[in-house]
Amino acid sequence: MSGLAAFARLVHVLLLALWVGGGAFFAAVVAPEAFRVIQPRSEAAALVGAVLERVDASILFVGPILFLTLFAGWVPMGVRLRWRAAFVVMLSGASLLSGHWLSPRMQSIQRAMGRAVEDLDRADPLRIEFERLHIASEGLMSLHLLLALLLLVSAVLNSKPKRSGLSSIEL
Repeated sequence: MSGLAAFARLVHVLLLALWVGGGAFFAAVVAPEAFRVIQPRSEAAALVGAVLERVDASILFVGPILFLTLFAGWVPMGVRLRWRAAFVVMLSGASLLSGHWLSPRMQSIQRAMGRAVEDLDRADPLRIEFERLHIASEGLMSLHLLLALLLLVSAVLNSKPKRSGLSSIEL
């Protein structure tokens, strides 16, 4: 096994672990706490939006590296990569769609509102559109976190060549 392939697998796993951990931390801690602690809610939304903007922008750097390290790390081992490569493309696509279409559209709607979303009547077309986009954004975030988690599990499970018979524990 080449040292370059092992390094590529390490980088791949570390990036996926950071992606999953960071995304889970953001969804479970940062966003809920921002809306609980920061008032007015528009300020909390600005913080959450700024963090999401960075997360979504990072895929421009992380996505190609994940793709390259996937092939550099596992092709030498003879591991099939078709679905994993598709997951990397879908993960990257979900982040790009969120960061370059959904988030800017939501920010544009917020500016057009001129006040907090919750201050608008539930039947207001801007509020309806914003809430629809927000649900789509949460769905895309869930999708790319799920894909990253599946990729991480697959990468860890396929990091060592398969052995026949009983194997010893290696430290």
